[in-house]
Amino acid sequence: KQIIDFYFLSYQEKFGKKPVIKGGKYGNLIKPLLQAEPDVEAIKRCIDLYLADGDGFVVSNGHNFETFCGKFQGYRQKSIPVKLGRY
Repeated sequence: KQIIDFYFLSYQEKFGKKPVIKGGKYGNLIKPLLQAEPDVEAIKRCIDLYLADGDGFVVSNGHNFETFCGKFQGYRQKSIPVKLGRY
């Protein structure tokens, strides 16, 4: 619920309208996200990246949640801080 609420509010803030939310379907889409990334805050950072993405495919799909889920791993990689230097 936190993820959908965050997506909904962030979308509304960015685009000035409500996204189309299909409740039951989103529950099934969120499970794999949480399996790949159990940190809800990390998923929220990915949503922020997604909503700011100007990629033609993302824009033409209206920044919908289904597209976010399909492209999640790419946003996840972009949101991981890069460590510099030797470990």
